[in-house]
Formats: sequence, C-alpha cells, structure tokens
Amino acid sequence: ADWARTHGLDTVTLHHVPTGPAYNALGDLRRTLSDYGIGLCVQVRPIDALAWPHATAGYFRFKDVLSEVLAQVRG
Repeated sequence: ADWARTHGLDTVTLHHVPTGPAYNALGDLRRTLSDYGIGLCVQVRPIDALAWPHATAGYFRFKDVLSEVLAQVRG
C-alpha cells in the first residue's frame, strides 16, 4: 500500500493467485489499499480460467484434458 501511494496509483493490478499464503494475504491487501482509496484488480489469463477447474487430482488426470484446454485457447 505504501508503494502504491508513493507512486500515486489508484489501482494495483496483479495476476490471479489461486491458493497459498499469497492468496490468503489478498483480503488484507485489498482492505489496506481500499483504506487509501486504491483499488485491487486481479487478472486471470484465459488459459488459467479454462485449466484451473481441471487441476484437481494431479498431473496425469490433468494431462488428459490439456489438449482440449489448449484447443479452446487457440480457438
């Protein structure tokens, strides 16, 4: 938040963080930025939005749908 304020930002944009400590910290970051009138925008790449729901049981199950996901991204 201090960095964003120092640089006069009104929005901070970052890549989607699906799990883990960084994901857990996003709520605090969003609240802190909001206190300073700074928005937080989380971006999700199209391939991640398509692939993430299939990444539930390890690589070998995921690889079975990978070609389908890539075909959807390529259009």
